[in-house]
Amino acid sequence: MGHGEGVRYDRGCSRFVAAPSGRTPPALPPPTCHDGTCVHDDDPNAPGDATRDLPPDTTPLFGGRSASAGATTTRPRDLGPDDQPADVEGPVMHDDASTRPQAATTGTDPDATTVVETVPTTDAGPTVVGDRAASGVPPTDDVVIDHDPDEQPRWGWRLAAVPVVVLLVAAAWVGWLFAERAGEAMPGVTVEGFDASGMTGDEISSRLDDIVATRRDATVTVTAGDAVYDYQLGEQGYDADVAATVDRALSSGRDGPFGSVVTHVEASRGQTAWNIDLAGISVDRDVDDFLARIDEEIDVPATAGSVTIDAENLAVDSEVPQPGADAKVDTVRAELVRLLGTGQDGDLAIPVETLPPLVEPANVQAAVERATAVLADSYVLVTGNDSLTIDPSEVAPSLSIVETDDGYDVALDRHGIRHVLADGRGDRFAVSPKSASYTVVNGYRTFDEKGSATFDPSPARVDVVEGRTGRAFNPDVATDLLVSLFDAGEHRGEFDLDVVAPSFSNEEARDARPDALLGTFTTYHEAGGNRVFNIHLLADLIAGEVLPPGDDFSVNRDIGDRNEEKGFRPAGAIKEGEIIDDDVGGGVSQLATTFYNAAFFAGIDVLSWKPHSLPIDRYPLAREATFSYSGGLDIHILNDTPGALVVETSYTSTSITVSIFGQDDGREVTARMGEPYDYEDFEVIRRTSDETPSGQTRTVQTGGEGFTVDYERIIRGGNSAGREEFSWAYSPKPTIIETGSG
Repeated sequence: MGHGEGVRYDRGCSRFVAAPSGRTPPALPPPTCHDGTCVHDDDPNAPGDATRDLPPDTTPLFGGRSASAGATTTRPRDLGPDDQPADVEGPVMHDDASTRPQAATTGTDPDATTVVETVPTTDAGPTVVGDRAASGVPPTDDVVIDHDPDEQPRWGWRLAAVPVVVLLVAAAWVGWLFAERAGEAMPGVTVEGFDASGMTGDEISSRLDDIVATRRDATVTVTAGDAVYDYQLGEQGYDADVAATVDRALSSGRDGPFGSVVTHVEASRGQTAWNIDLAGISVDRDVDDFLARIDEEIDVPATAGSVTIDAENLAVDSEVPQPGADAKVDTVRAELVRLLGTGQDGDLAIPVETLPPLVEPANVQAAVERATAVLADSYVLVTGNDSLTIDPSEVAPSLSIVETDDGYDVALDRHGIRHVLADGRGDRFAVSPKSASYTVVNGYRTFDEKGSATFDPSPARVDVVEGRTGRAFNPDVATDLLVSLFDAGEHRGEFDLDVVAPSFSNEEARDARPDALLGTFTTYHEAGGNRVFNIHLLADLIAGEVLPPGDDFSVNRDIGDRNEEKGFRPAGAIKEGEIIDDDVGGGVSQLATTFYNAAFFAGIDVLSWKPHSLPIDRYPLAREATFSYSGGLDIHILNDTPGALVVETSYTSTSITVSIFGQDDGREVTARMGEPYDYEDFEVIRRTSDETPSGQTRTVQTGGEGFTVDYERIIRGGNSAGREEFSWAYSPKPTIIETGSG
């Protein structure tokens, strides 16, 4: 409400009426009042009911009271244009915007101002207080006037001055208190748990000395299980700075010119304002170290025990699992500190938890018993009427103790056991398989043509000689048996040997049985001597050889070297164009020639052969062969017939024969021989020898010309029909003359 605005006091309803600036507040007719509520009958906004309640958010100027005795009832109304204040000199407002109430407008009339009325209610009826005293109206602090926002009540400064006055009074009181308590502790000061208010420094010091002394002498006995520990602060070097503590107690509450006024007020009402701890060493300084020592001495970890195997001594060692202990020192720390602070003797028990062993002792015992049983006896593996024994000392290195969820168990290393069983001890169980073979009953004939000739297969009777399966020791099978015996806690079991099938079964032999003589050849030699012996020995090694369909046979591969270990003797041979007589196995080249011609006329595939370097008159020219194990000269044939081939040999004192029997598929073989050509002169080699008497000469070898020979093999019928052409060039044979030097 600005300057120039009017306020009129309405005595009839105990209210002030305000009007906008420049307008006179209208005169109001007497209100109708009932129970402290007044209603103007001329109020255009009044409802039909004479009593109107105010909105719940209407606020009295100085606060309201309840509707009981002494309460006020407030309500708004709109000022009319002619409303004028009565019995009030000038506006009841000032310019302090922070303390004035706000006016609220209603309706659409910009000049309409809502008046908030406050009617004090007492047992004697409405009363008036406050500024009304000037007009003889009883004062009240419950008058609320809603007015223009720009207006400020003149009496707002009075309210703002109240806190300042209160503060000045309190400060004066605190100053008096400082002077009154000089040399004493202020009210509200507590030192180490006792009330020091009003106590002098000497009194506080004496009290603290008593506390320190009792604390130093008091003993707290701590037990943990069967262990007993005494804790005395004096022995721990406990001490206190009493003087410093007294200084803090006397200075508490005296900071600043007046200290904290509010705190002093609270202290004067019996509240603790300053709590002073005893300076120096705290009672709990060494408590943690003390409890840690107890924890270290009492705590014992639970153990899992152990099981170990002494493989060298076939022994089992073990340790029984042990329970542990856990002292719960943290649970008593607070109580220990409290007892130490009281300065009284006391007893305190630390709970000690028993920890169960990490492994049940029964589990350790079971592992020991099992390992002991394994090492106590041998393992016996039985097959048929025979058996294999494995000693405990052989098993022990493969035995171990393993950790499980329940504790320990005994394990056997399968790889280690297999290594033991694969050392060859099972070879004595082996039975080699024998392939089916044949025996030729009849059908032999002689064929020895060195020139052109044709050979037709002839019938023969060949019977099957049945073979058999073999047996073999399988270390994997034996290992499986031993491991299963270990798992079952047993030491004896049976196993089977592996069945080894022959490479050529009886059934296969019957299906492929030969029925004809496919090819044969005979060569001749002088009787006797190492040369003939070697021929017969090799013939015996080759005799009876069976080639199933698609199989091949190599003399070098399948028979091996012709050496002294096999019984061969030194005999004649050709070496570097010269005939020598001391080659072990010499002479067997005649068997090579015989074998080659038998395969040639049988019409089968000859994979490898090579003629001699010099011509030999007892063999067909070029259609011949030689052997050399170290030089790789071989007879290697392939069975390309539908049935089995049987290679048989026979000999007399002056001849050797090789015969090849098989199934007759209609093939016929012709050899067509050419004449020698491209002759080459031989040379004469002269040399000295200490084996020839000095001054004498002798012809060691008579020379001969070299030449070339061609020949053909023509196969008619069968699955290998065709023509093959061959050519071989013989080297000249030198004449060698030695002159004695001895």
